[in-house]
Amino acid sequence: MGLWRRRGIRGERMPQEVLASSPENVGLAELDPDRASLYRQLFVEAFRAGYREGVEAIELTPADLRMTVRRLLRQTRRFPDHFIRVVRASGLPRFVTDRGFASLEVVAAGRYRLTRPGDEVDVSAVPLEGERVLVATKVPSLIARHVRLDRDAVMGALTHARALEEFFGHPCHLLQSSLRATGTTGEPCEADYFFLLEDGGRDVSIPVTVTGNGGTGVPATRMRSAVRAALAGFPGLAVRPLSVGMDEERRILVTEYRWKETDRGEIAMEGLRSRRYRFEPQLLAWRARA
Repeated sequence: MGLWRRRGIRGERMPQEVLASSPENVGLAELDPDRASLYRQLFVEAFRAGYREGVEAIELTPADLRMTVRRLLRQTRRFPDHFIRVVRASGLPRFVTDRGFASLEVVAAGRYRLTRPGDEVDVSAVPLEGERVLVATKVPSLIARHVRLDRDAVMGALTHARALEEFFGHPCHLLQSSLRATGTTGEPCEADYFFLLEDGGRDVSIPVTVTGNGGTGVPATRMRSAVRAALAGFPGLAVRPLSVGMDEERRILVTEYRWKETDRGEIAMEGLRSRRYRFEPQLLAWRARA
């Protein structure tokens, strides 16, 4: 039998050693080959309790998490609810990803959902409003010579070329990148970029999610998080979320989404319209990498 000893939440020793006795009840150290933090180990055990072969999503409630902690640590005093944030920041444990789960979403205060990679907003049927040419000379020459091909650099080039202004037909201004906020039910949420525009005298918030894969496989978890960040960070403003992604031919797809809040307080989303952009001529740094 193996023994798993870890220090407690506040540095004290765990009240009791956790035994790894049989294949059916394997110890936490063996479950997580990365031997990550105590929080990740607890998360693995909570996942095991809810996992069934073939399920598409697993919801973890405060009761599930407290039960896991009570069973393993024999106490719940001052148990930090933020341990899920540690798991999200450090990446899902291998035991979880090996079973096909890729995203951990905060759906409400203390309520979390694990989903498989298929949890994406389907934009395949979204009306495509054609392709527009962005004049490369609008991008400062210093930027054009050094802009990289990663997603953040692409967003910077779009901003210099005023692509979102063309997309909406109104002046659109970058307020900040990485807007982080706490949702109305206490959940952490984030948008990659945050713009503001004025439409008919009304201020509108534009949370942007930057994706890979040409902008077609848009993670629903990140899109919902971006909407929540806009609602929490700038209450009272209308929200028009976007996703942005560049394909292998360096065409950039911008998609706007329609959203609503369900009776359960969750965000439901669907694609509304898309427009594709390309720089003409290509930015100098991109041509050098062709």
